[in-house]
Amino acid sequence: MDLKITKKEEKPLLAREECTAELNSRIVPSNAELKKAISEKMKKDESLILIKRINQKFGAHDLKVDFYVYSSADAIKKFERFRKPKAQPGAAK
Repeated sequence: MDLKITKKEEKPLLAREECTAELNSRIVPSNAELKKAISEKMKKDESLILIKRINQKFGAHDLKVDFYVYSSADAIKKFERFRKPKAQPGAAK
């Protein structure tokens, strides 16, 4: 996987870096694979990386990945919204 970070923008008030990377791949890698590649490239922990968007034009092999690198796990909890899992039908309350 040939990952090239093209843009880094520091956001100190949000305790994160907003980054963009370009990738040349025949298939779209999973978020876990991307997190691993980004963490190796930026030398940060995988748990501090949040993939926001993966863009690929139809038929092209070039991908554009937007992601955030947070400074701590507390910053992720403070600034990001995560959806609650849906209740299973028929589950006991």
